[in-house]
Amino acid sequence: MLENIDYLPGLGLSDHLVLQCVFNCYTDTKNNTSSKLNFHKGNYGAIDNELARLQWDELMGGMSLSDSWDCLTENLVKLIEQHVPEGKAFLQKVDTVGSSMHL
Repeated sequence: MLENIDYLPGLGLSDHLVLQCVFNCYTDTKNNTSSKLNFHKGNYGAIDNELARLQWDELMGGMSLSDSWDCLTENLVKLIEQHVPEGKAFLQKVDTVGSSMHL
């Protein structure tokens, strides 16, 4: 919202007017409470050991490519859930709530 609009004389020899006003900017801030996986702290040794223990030939023998892909991703997701901790998502704060700027 613009407030206090003033018409000032032009600069130098210009015949154009200068506008001066106050610009008020209001935004809603939302706190991000979601979490995301902290892959930097994952226990990849444990994931590697568990993947090595799986009998892939028996597990995927006779499966189609699509079914094999689904089997692989299900196992990986399960291991990631077990061995990669969750961390807080980074917050992006907006500091412009109710701020004013002179233009």
